[in-house]
Amino acid sequence: MLSILKYFSSVKSVVGMEINSSYIKLVELRGSFKNCELIGLQKIDLPLGIIDDGKIIDQKNFIKLLKEIVEEQSWQGKQIAIAINSSKIKVIPIYLPLMPQTELKNAVSWELQKLIDFEEKEIVFDYICFGKTQVEDNEKMLILAAIVPKLISIQYYNTFQSVGLKLTTLDIIPCALCRTFPWPPNDFNIYAIIDIGNERAVFCLVSENKLLLTKTINFTDIKIIPSNLQLLINELKGSLKFLGKTVKKIILTGERSNLPGLIEFLNIELDIDVELGNPLVGILAANDFLDPSFSVAGGLALRGLN
Repeated sequence: MLSILKYFSSVKSVVGMEINSSYIKLVELRGSFKNCELIGLQKIDLPLGIIDDGKIIDQKNFIKLLKEIVEEQSWQGKQIAIAINSSKIKVIPIYLPLMPQTELKNAVSWELQKLIDFEEKEIVFDYICFGKTQVEDNEKMLILAAIVPKLISIQYYNTFQSVGLKLTTLDIIPCALCRTFPWPPNDFNIYAIIDIGNERAVFCLVSENKLLLTKTINFTDIKIIPSNLQLLINELKGSLKFLGKTVKKIILTGERSNLPGLIEFLNIELDIDVELGNPLVGILAANDFLDPSFSVAGGLALRGLN
């Protein structure tokens, strides 16, 4: 277990937690959305069988682990925002005709039922409206919808409540990533964020603080790096072709973002500038640095401060 948590006085702070099948990552921040201090970060490897594709399988031992963290860090009553890395959680961009905000919820629900076979009582869905955007020369409303199985959301809420943590947000990874990098004002270029984990990769196309598109690529075999990267490249090229736009820069984050030769490989294959992410730059205090593998957890904590 890697732990480099610092201890400070009891000033209000928020914790972000990224949950995977093989590990959890935590980032604690305090301050404001535009100026915050990194209190600490932690990665905890999970034994096999505690969490599988986002579902808590061994709740007893997961609760035991969380209790140990709460006691060690004096986090009783602490606010926490989480994101679950799971193929069961769907993130779907939807392009709708221009309409009043009051009509959006019904319109999103109708579109989701056309796209995904589900019973409304079985899922929890939410959405974010990013305003107007151009799609194939037509003006549309860009909506990002997230679908979470109701049983999973209830399971996590009850689990965190049982250990004395206040689960305030169940966020989605693309939004956490977008939030992690402060985009320059009046910059109309498109940037790609690729978060590479052990089981899957998430990539987002971002412009003007808006998520234009996001996709998740599940890895068939985490040991076969070239074939997984080719899946990423093909998805990215296909998405750009769909939008009819080009990317100025690719930002790499995630557990496996520092693989030797990865930046050079993507740069050659895509002919786009690629760099390792510097999350929360310009937001964190001058002497603080957040490793790019903690980008999701950092974006979650930042939401809690907003």
